[in-house]
Amino acid sequence: MTKCLLFLVALASVAIVLPSAAQQPDRVEPTRDRPMRFSAVAVDMSEGTTGAVNVVIERWTSNEERAALLSVLGQGGQPKLFTALRRVRPRAGYLQHRGGVAFPLRYTSHEVLPDGTRKIVVAADAPVHFVAEPRNRPSVKYPFTFVEMRLGTDGKGEGRMIASNFIAINNGRFELEAGGVEPVRLTTITEHHGSKD
Repeated sequence: MTKCLLFLVALASVAIVLPSAAQQPDRVEPTRDRPMRFSAVAVDMSEGTTGAVNVVIERWTSNEERAALLSVLGQGGQPKLFTALRRVRPRAGYLQHRGGVAFPLRYTSHEVLPDGTRKIVVAADAPVHFVAEPRNRPSVKYPFTFVEMRLGTDGKGEGRMIASNFIAINNGRFELEAGGVEPVRLTTITEHHGSKD
């Protein structure tokens, strides 16, 4: 992994592109019985604290689901998107602070970049704070959590997590803003192989 994979956490506004399934060659197809599992160390740069994070992916979001979510956001805005995400069934996986509550994932995507790096993006319909609650809690109008992970061929990598954000559409793509909250850096991401517990 190169230094370019370290994300600039000082930016107050960041954008994450959510690729369609058609842009995801050579995908591994996770299932509920044989999910993809990742562990990471979450580093809150603003608070100076760390925590442990598990990301479990049970399926990839389909092209149809992605198109429907884009349409909902474009026509109804943030509140409608939140409602639509909560209705996604079955869940696509979950986020979990080790030993804590499992938050359902409503969106998952996977893309293989030209250098062989895998980019995985997942989203939950709740503001999940794995490290610490922000001292100045963001408004509930930002009820989403996005995680982006980049992994090498050895199944290890780095990433970022942004909770309490605002989602919009820019040129037909999902984008998010941190709402003044710095992203949490994910380090020592490791993929674990094996069946569902």
